[in-house]
Order: sequence, then C-alpha cells, then structure tokens
Amino acid sequence: MQFRIRFHQVTQISKANIGIWENTKVTIVLSTLNRFFSYFEIIIISVPKCEEPEKVANANKSVVGSTILGTKVIYTCKTGYQHTKGNLTRSCQKNATWNGTAPICLPKCEEPEKVANANKSVAGITIFGTKVIYTCKIGYQHTKGDLTRSCQKNGTWDGTTPICLIKCEEPENVANAKRNVIGSPILGSKVVYTCKTGYQHTKGDLTRSCQKDGTWNGIIPICRK
Repeated sequence: MQFRIRFHQVTQISKANIGIWENTKVTIVLSTLNRFFSYFEIIIISVPKCEEPEKVANANKSVVGSTILGTKVIYTCKTGYQHTKGNLTRSCQKNATWNGTAPICLPKCEEPEKVANANKSVAGITIFGTKVIYTCKIGYQHTKGDLTRSCQKNGTWDGTTPICLIKCEEPENVANAKRNVIGSPILGSKVVYTCKTGYQHTKGDLTRSCQKDGTWNGIIPICRK
C-alpha cells in the first residue's frame, strides 16, 4: 500500500525514492499484518529545481509539470519563423540549469522567385538577412530590377524582380555613316544610321532592331557618293 504526502521544506537523505512533488521526492511504505502496521517508513530527498525557462522571441514555449530534474521545455517557432540556432528541446539538469542553449527563431521568407533567362543563387535557408543573387545567362542583359535581394524582418524580399533580356552584339559601324543606338543593345533596341553629308543611302536598312535570337534584323546599309 502506497501513500503520497506533500512536503515543502526538506533535508537531504540519501535513499532511493518514488514520487515527485515540486522540489521533493517522497516515498511512504506501509505493510500490514493482521490489520496492524508492521513498519512505517518515510523517505524524503530534495530534488534539483531549475528556474522558469526563458522566453524566446518568435517562439511558443511548453513545459510539462514543475521545472525539476528531468523536466523538458519544448520550443516551437511561430508561423513565418525558422529555427536557425540553439536547442528546441532542453532538460533540467542535476545542477539546476537547463542543458543546451536558447533557440533562435528568425523571420522566414518564401523561396525567392525564378527569373527568366537568369540563374539564381541562395546560400542556406531563406531567413532574415539571407541574400539571393541573380546573374543573367550568357547572351542576356540585365535591364531592370535588383540582381541582389535580401530577406527582410517582415518576411519579404527587398527590391524588385530583375529582368534579363536577350542581348545583341554591338551594332557594326558603317562606312560613310553615323550610327546611333538608344540604350543597351537588348531585345527591342534600335540602331539608326544616317549617311554623312555628301553620301547617299543606296542599299540596306538605315534602321535595324535587336531580335529575340540576339541578331539585328535587316541588312547593313550602304552609303555612297
């Protein structure tokens, strides 16, 4: 027959024990013979108790029971946050401290988007401070947006999506003509030729456009006297 009694202030007694109340363990053993107690024994031993486990930013904390030896505290990062360092589960030790280290939960960004005609590089998980770097593929030119973007505290990527457009070779010079290219030689760009004074356009195209295949449409103009 076993009874449990709650004690608050106890002294150390080196003996095996069963049952746990706050920072004590108590065992009471009763044995009977012909309805009389043959012996009555109480064993009391103090149990290490840890401080209340610390709160962790952006995480929920769960502790089952009192914070005594062997008790576990479990942390879970809140929605939108990622565990990056430390221990999500910690146990109360004999020296009345929690093992491991406090976990860290940082804001998490969605996987950065793919960009047409560009390669994407991300180092590690997409948490606050992580950078994604885009590089336009060979034959394509960066025309707009940000090639480097960072994960922010609000869980979004800073900057704007980069754009990589097809790139044409630098348009060739034409004898006896002036050449004018507006902007970079990318898809849709135009090169305009004008024959110099005293020369006449006799053949080819004075205006040419950069095409999807990376070439200039039309043919080279000719300016003659």
